[in-house]
Amino acid sequence: MNRTKLLYRLALAGSALLLLAAAVLAVVPDGVPFQVFALSLGILGALLTGHLRMRLTSTGQRATAAALRTLVSRSEQLVLLEKAVKDVSASARGADETILLALGDTQASIAASESFLLAELSTLRQRITSTATSGSAELLAHEKAVTTRHAWVQGQFQQLRTQLEHLPSDAGEYSTLRRLLVPDHVALPQLGGWAISSSTVDSLVHKALAEDGPRTIVELGSGASTIWLAYALRSRGTGGHIHSLDHLEEYGSKTRALLEAYGLTEFATVHIAPLVPVDIRGRTFNWYDTSALGSEARIDMLLVDGPPAGNTENNRYPALPQLAPMLADGAFVYLDDTIRSDEKHVIELWLSEFPELAQEALLPKSTILRWSTGHH
Repeated sequence: MNRTKLLYRLALAGSALLLLAAAVLAVVPDGVPFQVFALSLGILGALLTGHLRMRLTSTGQRATAAALRTLVSRSEQLVLLEKAVKDVSASARGADETILLALGDTQASIAASESFLLAELSTLRQRITSTATSGSAELLAHEKAVTTRHAWVQGQFQQLRTQLEHLPSDAGEYSTLRRLLVPDHVALPQLGGWAISSSTVDSLVHKALAEDGPRTIVELGSGASTIWLAYALRSRGTGGHIHSLDHLEEYGSKTRALLEAYGLTEFATVHIAPLVPVDIRGRTFNWYDTSALGSEARIDMLLVDGPPAGNTENNRYPALPQLAPMLADGAFVYLDDTIRSDEKHVIELWLSEFPELAQEALLPKSTILRWSTGHH
C-alpha cells in the first residue's frame, strides 16, 4: 500500500470517529452546536469524494494500460499491413497487365484496411488522453467497441495475407499458362477475388492437358475457367468437351460470346440451366436444371463454382447428391471458395455421406477431391 492511500484511510477513519462523536454530542443537553456536526459531515464527505476519485483514477490507469496494449497490437498489425503492401509491389515487377491489375486491386484493399486501422488508433489515442479527467468507464466501453470492429478488420487482413503469400507463384503460373495456351491478343476474364483463382486454373489446366486427362468436364458456373479449359483441350488435341451450366442468361451469354470469338465452341458448350427446387434428405435446395447433360453422361472432371453464395446454407451441397451417379471412376471433383465456412461444411458433408470420395489436395482457395469406387 502506498503512502497516499494509507493517509487517505487514516483520515477517513478519523473523520468517521469525529462524525460519530459529533452526532452523539449534538443530541445530548449542552452538547456541541449543530454546526460542528455539519462540519464533521462535510469533512467526511470531502474525504469520501477524494477516496472515490483515487479509486476511479486507479481503475482509469488500468484501463489506460489495457488500451495502450491494444495500441501496441494495432501498431504491430500496421507493420504487417505495410509489409504486405511492399510484397504486392514486389510481386508486380515483371508481371503482365492482367496480373498488375489484380495486384493493384489487392494493394488497394490492403491500403483501405490500413486506413481504417489508423483511424481506430487515432480515436483510441484521443480517448486515452481524456481519461485523466473523465475516468475509465467511457474508455472501457470504447475499447470494447474498437476491439469488436477490429476483429473484422483482422479477419479481412488474414484473408489478404493468405492471398498475398501465393501471389508471386500465382503470377508465375498465370504467365506460364498464358504463354503456353493463349495468344497474346486474347483478353481473358480476370482471375482472383471471388472469381476462380489462378492456382485453381493452373491445376485444372494441367490435368486437362495430360494425355489421359478428362474427356467430359462438367462445370457449375461459367466464366474464366471455361475459356482456360477449352484452350487446354484444344492444345491437347485428343478431343474432349466442357459442359458449363449457368443459371443466369447474362453471364452464360458472355461466356458463349468469348468461346465464339476465340474459336473454342468445338470444345465447350454453355447451357443456361435455371435453378429449380430439388429435395435432398428432407431439405429443399435451389439447384441447376441438369437435364441438358442427359442421363448417360460420364463425368471425368467436375468443377463446382456455383451457385453463388446466397441466403441458403450449403447451397453447393446438391452437386454430389445430384451428379454422383454420373461420375466416372477416378473422376476429379473441384469445389471452389473453400476458404468460406459454408463450403468447408459442404466438404465435411460429402466426405461423411459418400465413401467413394476422398480429399486429394488443398489449394489456396479451393479443394480437390477424387471419386473412386474402390474406396468402399
